[in-house]
Amino acid sequence: MHKTEDKDVSKKTKTRPRYAWTAASRHPADLAGELVINKARFVQIGDQLEKAFGKSSNISLMHETVTHLMRITNELQEGIMQLRMVAIDQVFSKFPRIVRDTSRKLGKQIELAIVGKETELDKSVVEIISDPLMHLIRNAVDHGIETTEERRKLGKNVTGIITLRAYHQGSSIVIEIEDDGKGLDAGMLRRKACEKGLLTEKEAANLGDREAMNIIFLPGFSTAAQVSDLSGRGVGMDVVRRNVEQLNGVIDIASEVGKVPVSLSSCH
Repeated sequence: MHKTEDKDVSKKTKTRPRYAWTAASRHPADLAGELVINKARFVQIGDQLEKAFGKSSNISLMHETVTHLMRITNELQEGIMQLRMVAIDQVFSKFPRIVRDTSRKLGKQIELAIVGKETELDKSVVEIISDPLMHLIRNAVDHGIETTEERRKLGKNVTGIITLRAYHQGSSIVIEIEDDGKGLDAGMLRRKACEKGLLTEKEAANLGDREAMNIIFLPGFSTAAQVSDLSGRGVGMDVVRRNVEQLNGVIDIASEVGKVPVSLSSCH
């Protein structure tokens, strides 16, 4: 039987290798994590072998190799983490326009001050933290800062200030949102929670002023008098807290008359 070769076909099917991450591919960061786990297992196995058979040249060589593997693995993991880090300005940069357009629509004068926009964090965190920050910024514009006329009557500068701040604290990233508006009234929060059936009068009365601040995180709670395209749309602070906790972070709020700082801490 005579076998022929089709040279043209072989040329057409010859291609350069291509590499791409698909939905089913495993991310390098995940692979590095498994490498770290197996590195620890090598150390444990080496110790067990030494305990069972005593010291030998082969076991000493294994310890030396494992030590070298540990160093390479640590450097690889640090390098991958650095590749995943991006400046939080990717999120912060879109807020000035939102504040400007929204405040104009509400007839308010508001400036947004941004501090620490160069702070870096994992890009997966950036993707998740964007919506919670958007909600908090809009809340500050809508609920926090008073109208120009109200501020004038209170003797305040007619222009309200919202400060968005990011910084490292140990191994965590802290993001703070602060406004110089009217603040949160603990009594009003208790009253609203009772009216909506979220707390009994006894439960509300037992809350201290600092504890009462957390009422805003109750599902279904809102201080909006009526539904608008900014407030009372069913997306509450409970959703914000859930998104932050998804990142192993915490959210805290403190208020005094004329000042409402909100702090989000994302732990890595």
